[in-house]
Amino acid sequence: MKKNKGPFILHSVFWIIILLFVVASNVFDNSKHSLTDYFITYIVYGIVNVSIFYTNYIFLIPGLIKRRKQYWLYVLVFLLVIALAVVAKTAVAVLYPDDVLSYISAKGKKVEIPIHNFIVLITFLSGFFMISSCIIKFTIDWFSNERIQRNLESERREMELQFLKSQLNPHFLFNSLNNIYSLAYQKSDKTADAIMKLSEIMRYMIYESNTPRRN
Repeated sequence: MKKNKGPFILHSVFWIIILLFVVASNVFDNSKHSLTDYFITYIVYGIVNVSIFYTNYIFLIPGLIKRRKQYWLYVLVFLLVIALAVVAKTAVAVLYPDDVLSYISAKGKKVEIPIHNFIVLITFLSGFFMISSCIIKFTIDWFSNERIQRNLESERREMELQFLKSQLNPHFLFNSLNNIYSLAYQKSDKTADAIMKLSEIMRYMIYESNTPRRN
């Protein structure tokens, strides 16, 4: 059985897009940031974003929605995860305010970022990664279920065909051979044609009807 590479490709495309966006924001940003700011913003906060993304993807959605069907509990935990991420990011920002909550503008002036604006921004970003994990998870599951249903339908049709053959073939052969025997006994000129038709039918049933059809 071939391994489905769809989920891997979708995840890769998503994170590549995020990475390209981060790189582009650095290229077009004329303000000056410290190395500590870059480290915290893109490494520390990046790890937090990846963690909440896959916490939701691997544990929350399969556990609370797929298996338990506890939708309200999922919503509460969903919001709790975002809140914890915001608290963690805010705590880091408070510990390093000169690096995270301020930067040097293109004109060389120091610009302070209000803490409430920062909290709104990281709340939005945390929610974005949580919602993105939901979209990717449900998209992958939908395509996976569709593929499973197609495979099951194909297997069901194949089983029905094999069962039909096993039920019809003995009776069909018995009747056909009796007819051919009767024609041969009567020395009918139709005997050869009857044998040829039987041969063509058997060839179709054995070979052509087993050939998979493309949907």
